[in-house]
Parts: sequence; structure tokens; C-alpha cells
Amino acid sequence: MKQLIDSILTAEQEAKTRIEQAQKNAAQKKAQAEADADSILQRAKEQATLIARQKIDEAKQQSAQFIEKTRLKRESIFTEQYKQLEPVIEQAVQTAVMIVSASVLDNES
Repeated sequence: MKQLIDSILTAEQEAKTRIEQAQKNAAQKKAQAEADADSILQRAKEQATLIARQKIDEAKQQSAQFIEKTRLKRESIFTEQYKQLEPVIEQAVQTAVMIVSASVLDNES
């Protein structure tokens, strides 16, 4: 009977030892899993930041190109408008010169 009780107590102690070891293993695996998850999240954040910066840089570049293209187009339009108005301006200047000349000649007479 004592032998039976001793074997039961031994089995119980072995079971407790195994449970404790399993709990330690589970805690270690959980800690490792959490560390792995944190590492994955950190890498994902870094990658997302990098992608966001790249997109911002691309948007800035596209914006600068658009602004330059718009500036050149506006400059071209202004140049063309000036060319179109040049004869009108020249005619207005000639008319003004004629008016002033006629006025001066009238005053001299």
C-alpha cells in the first residue's frame, strides 16, 4: 500500500514538474511570439513610412513639374498675346506721335 501511495505521489510530482515545465515553455514561446510580432510591426511601420515618403516625394516632383509646365505655358501665352498686340501698340504710339506733332505744329502757327 505504501508503495502504491509512493508511486502515486511520485506520479503526481512528475505531473506537477511537467506542468511547470510546460508553463515555462508556453511563457517562453509567448514572449518569443510577442517579440516576433513587435519586430514585424516595427518593420511594417518602417516600410509604410518609407512608402509614404516616396509617395510624398513623387507628389512634390509631379507638382514641381506641373508648376514649371504651367509657367512655361503662361509665358508662351503672354509672349503670343504681346506679339498680337504689338501692331496695335505701334499704331497707338504712331497715333499719339501724330497727335502731339499736330498739336505742336498748331501751337507754332
